[in-house]
Amino acid sequence: MGHMLRELADVDLPAMPVPPADPQPVDVGRFLGTYSSRMFDNTVTQDDEGRVRVTCVPKGLAADMGMETTTVELVAFDGDTLIAKEEEHGFHQPYAFVGGAPDGPAQFLHTGGADRRSAQ
Repeated sequence: MGHMLRELADVDLPAMPVPPADPQPVDVGRFLGTYSSRMFDNTVTQDDEGRVRVTCVPKGLAADMGMETTTVELVAFDGDTLIAKEEEHGFHQPYAFVGGAPDGPAQFLHTGGADRRSAQ
């Protein structure tokens, strides 16, 4: 697609985001918790070594289609956005946490669609 835009409209697509070479520690207070949609529950956790992970559990139609639970390590990227440490399907998925008070928990996790924070 990018080459067609470049050739036909002289437009270059921006490069896909990548994690920083030396990511900074993540202050996870705003991000920890479970965010849900009709198809997935995404739970953000931090282990004793400070690694941040999101575990995605399919439900409903996604579970019926045989999708499996996945866990991805996240690193600091830009403000309230974390990014997958490892590339999957040709890119590093950004995880944007939006909504809520700046010093409170995020209301949504956005990865292309918005998943609402579940009641804790």
